[in-house]
Amino acid sequence: MTPGADPTAEAARPWLVPVRGVDADAPLLLCFPHAGGTAAYFHRWSAALVPEVAALPVRYPGRFDRRAEPAPRDLSSLVDAVVDAVAPLTGSRRTVLFGHSMGAVVAYEVARVLQARGTPPDALVVSGRRPPQLSPAERLPVDDEAVLADVRRLGGRGTALLEDPEIRAAFLPVIRGDYELLDRHRHLPAPALDVPVTAIVGDDDPRVTPAEAQGWAELTTGSFRLLTRPGGHFYLDDDTSFLFELFRGLRV
Repeated sequence: MTPGADPTAEAARPWLVPVRGVDADAPLLLCFPHAGGTAAYFHRWSAALVPEVAALPVRYPGRFDRRAEPAPRDLSSLVDAVVDAVAPLTGSRRTVLFGHSMGAVVAYEVARVLQARGTPPDALVVSGRRPPQLSPAERLPVDDEAVLADVRRLGGRGTALLEDPEIRAAFLPVIRGDYELLDRHRHLPAPALDVPVTAIVGDDDPRVTPAEAQGWAELTTGSFRLLTRPGGHFYLDDDTSFLFELFRGLRV
């Protein structure tokens, strides 16, 4: 076991890496990355939120330090694998799921399966994503140039790195694979969630409008709130202070 790490999360490796220095009763915040994203995006969150919140980035296979593992072929298999890893945590600790963009869809589907298994999360926070019951506003691109153009349009920290040919060659297949997962995924009817849901959207996000994000309310019988923040699809790059206060407030 890593010295000082949270023993509750240790068993969820390699999907989660335990955070060191958190309070023993700190709630868990499971963070689901966007398309092409890695757990590294949330590492600064983990450092900033200790000791009050244990922010645990979800590590998808097929990228970064799990790049030797096969990438998931469909979103359902990814969700089932995550649920198998985290269900013991949600059954024993207060747990909040946060997902941005593609991560919002994964987090929502994980919440549905966890609820069906009797260990639902305590809250779900979805960011920068249309609710899955809406028909897609546009088909996601799958050829390299169109994917690159779409990534540039969305912006976000690290986008400029894709101008480097070696970095582009490493990350384009990952982004394209995630886009294909999303393109093939279909929302299936199921019992509504019975947990509080918060939807967050940038007021200049080309992917989702606040009116569309309001549709997440249809997917839960729990409380719902819609928060609109200044910025585009990656508003969260520069809005961490707001998000951190939000997550600390979900402690109770």
